[in-house]
Amino acid sequence: MKSARLSFARVHLAWTATQWQKVVFTNESTICCKWDSNKRSWRGLHIWNDPVYIRQLKASGCTCINVLAVVTYDGLGPLIRSDESITPEQYVDILNRTLIPYFLDGPFPDRGFFLQHDFSPTYTSDEVLECIEANRVHELKWPPKSEDLNPILSIWSSMKQRICRHRLDEPCPDKLWEVVKKHWDLMTKHKNIVAKLYSSIPNRLRDAVAREGGALVHGFT
Repeated sequence: MKSARLSFARVHLAWTATQWQKVVFTNESTICCKWDSNKRSWRGLHIWNDPVYIRQLKASGCTCINVLAVVTYDGLGPLIRSDESITPEQYVDILNRTLIPYFLDGPFPDRGFFLQHDFSPTYTSDEVLECIEANRVHELKWPPKSEDLNPILSIWSSMKQRICRHRLDEPCPDKLWEVVKKHWDLMTKHKNIVAKLYSSIPNRLRDAVAREGGALVHGFT
């Protein structure tokens, strides 16, 4: 793993700011939030244990959803919800229906972009590779275990800190999605955040080389 990270960092140290601006970063993450267990409701004794009035909750007291995020140099892109980890078939559908049309109709009408995604079974599957080739998409080969090199990591960190301070009225994935989408939409207004993260990529690569491919200590700044 460290050798792959080191090789990637050394090769891409020579990339210019313009080249990095053509990279589309993606990342799938699990977002959880606790619900407000102190919220009370009143009902008659004869219906106190009716299933309609009983909230189903995980033992952890948390509600979780999976989210795929997309970022380009122009700013935050689509945010896609999945209640489970995304499968290869689902990702192919996301590429065809959402991401590729978004890129071509928006920041990259000339297809002049590189698509980054994690080195995991879903994103390296034959189905996904065939879809990428069929759509003439250039892929940025990403080393395994390298979320710390992805600028989205900093965006997730900021979002999760805000969401952790938010208490859900009820333990419902749909409610959590509303909160996540609200914070994402608010962050889309601050385009300078993304530009700053892109400009810090060369420093992160230099840090990875200095650590001989080891994990980075600090997040994107």
